[in-house]
Amino acid sequence: MSKLSLLAFAARPSEIVHGIRRLGLRGAVVHGVRRASATTERALLGPAQIRLNPMGAICNHACRMCWLQHLEPATLQSLVKIDKTERMALTDYVALFDGMPRGLTEVNVVGGGEPLVHPECLDIMSEVKKRGWRGYLMSNGTLLDEQSARALVDMNWDKTRFSIHAGDRDTYRAVHDRDNFERLHDNLSRLVKYRNERAANSVGIEAHFVIQRLNLHTIPQMFAFAHEVGVDHMVFEIIFALSPQFRLTKDEHREAARLLRECASRSSITSNALEIAVLHESEIVDAPELPFEPFDLTPEQEPDELARELQEVGSRTRETEPGGASVAPAGVPVTTSTTSTTDTTDTTNNKSCAGTVKARTTGSCDPEHADVSPPPQPARDVYVPAKRCSVGFDSAFITATGDVMPCCFSDEVMGNVRENSFREIWYGATYREFRKRLIRGQFADYCSRVRCKLRSFLHD
Repeated sequence: MSKLSLLAFAARPSEIVHGIRRLGLRGAVVHGVRRASATTERALLGPAQIRLNPMGAICNHACRMCWLQHLEPATLQSLVKIDKTERMALTDYVALFDGMPRGLTEVNVVGGGEPLVHPECLDIMSEVKKRGWRGYLMSNGTLLDEQSARALVDMNWDKTRFSIHAGDRDTYRAVHDRDNFERLHDNLSRLVKYRNERAANSVGIEAHFVIQRLNLHTIPQMFAFAHEVGVDHMVFEIIFALSPQFRLTKDEHREAARLLRECASRSSITSNALEIAVLHESEIVDAPELPFEPFDLTPEQEPDELARELQEVGSRTRETEPGGASVAPAGVPVTTSTTSTTDTTDTTNNKSCAGTVKARTTGSCDPEHADVSPPPQPARDVYVPAKRCSVGFDSAFITATGDVMPCCFSDEVMGNVRENSFREIWYGATYREFRKRLIRGQFADYCSRVRCKLRSFLHD
């Protein structure tokens, strides 16, 4: 997409009206400034969102689909040591926040490990809210004691997504390798009760379930659990895994879709169950041979629209040569999967890391916008729809040790916030060169190893 076409697209009256409705007048203006900056390597504003990894690897659980469980013991020990000895402290985060350029609106506290293991996590979150930014936390919830729950509500933390992945105690223990189901139930019930007593309606509470072979039979119990504790929203995802034992069969996909549809039709809690049912029903789910062609899973899309979009992509991937080799449309490289002896599957919540040593040793794995990462392929042209990407303009990722990366898949370090302010890094030469490559469509190798679902602001 050329610079002129980007500007022409952004200036269409329908786009302007849509932006104002979705973001408000001020938000639409800021959004427009960011779009304009995407025609040059110089960002005109700071990122709208940053993602923090307070802990790169240390977690109090050992979920079987998690990337940490697929590392060599020596590598995991190394990551744990880094978390213990080199992780950023509260003073580092305060300096980071003080050095942010204008434009930031949201801070995501996620992590390769469990964020609440960090002894100053709640203080870090408090600093986020003091500055008027929206806060988002992803946690397994088992460390959210009464004091922590009260602190979260009292600071008006905007949204917390709790990784549950089960509907009963036995399944929870099988997935998490910990017997904390009852503790989680009590923690969430207490949090919801305190939130409701305070009438803190802005404090959002979500339940997160990664559908996999170990738990798909408990989908009805997942809905029952969510109703019982009183969460606001349920988020379902399909497990993506290179390791064969984690892949669902077609019959399991069909059963998961059936249960999701049936339960969603009876539930009063909002969820993305119908969208995920569509994914289960499509034959492209969990297919490593997919070309690198992400599709948007936007809140505005109805299930029927999703089905049509998925069928369109799936029809192109199901054309095969003799022997089963995938045939992509002309000019579209195909990423194929090979089984390796060492499974690098990442799932901070089921997703895979960038497949690079740098990504794994820094714990840089995004729990929200990742798909399967096939083993590294030889250097080649990378197919990216319309050659657009928002990283470097509206978002950034910061590891537990302070490295700034364009995204969680990247193995390129733009700088370290312990050595320079984020403002200096964001407007510095390294980031400018990175943006220049993006604008020219010169994508890095790691871009071809993932199928990112993060919506580009150039496409909004």
